[in-house]
Amino acid sequence: MDEYVNEISKIALALTSAQLAKETAIKEFGIGEEIATHFLGWQSGKLAIVCQMRNDLHRSDIQERFLQSKELCAILRKYWWVTSLSMVAEGYCSFDKNKTSGQNLAEAFLDKDMPVKECLTVSHVSVDLDGHINQPSMVAVPYSAHVGRNVEWHESMVYPQKPEKHLAQSKWPTMLYKSMKIDAIIDVNESQLINARQEMTLLGFMVQEM
Repeated sequence: MDEYVNEISKIALALTSAQLAKETAIKEFGIGEEIATHFLGWQSGKLAIVCQMRNDLHRSDIQERFLQSKELCAILRKYWWVTSLSMVAEGYCSFDKNKTSGQNLAEAFLDKDMPVKECLTVSHVSVDLDGHINQPSMVAVPYSAHVGRNVEWHESMVYPQKPEKHLAQSKWPTMLYKSMKIDAIIDVNESQLINARQEMTLLGFMVQEM
């Protein structure tokens, strides 16, 4: 398996795979098709596990999605010893914060005169070998879906520190950061892993181990 030696390369993989999934979804199902929120768990330079929300969870209210995701990330830290977490999600971004201040971006997006576009975001957090947890970072890539089922990608927006300042739902990167504070269980046995896999499924995620 390929080694991703730095955090930038991990974010790049998460982003490019999400862009490909988005393009494929629109070509197959049409404009408006979203990709489900998913999490990538890394062990040093290796991608260890990918957990994607099932449709029922993805379509539930945001508080339920948040709580289930919080439990998932805790499991990944405790039982898979992840040293980095990447969260991929769909959202909206503003090109003029003054004009959209205080507005719901999803609603503002419906007004074609507003400087708002749909986007893919990757939020990422990691812990160093010495146990220091790096501040969350985020990359957002706005896009436009056109007739003919084509996707036009716009220039990336990079937030190397404190992405919560740029998000309506700032608790998500904070949750990722706090997940890395959880102590990993050193002597994990197969029975514990089986139970952890079952719990992730019950939380509403499809799990693929690498």
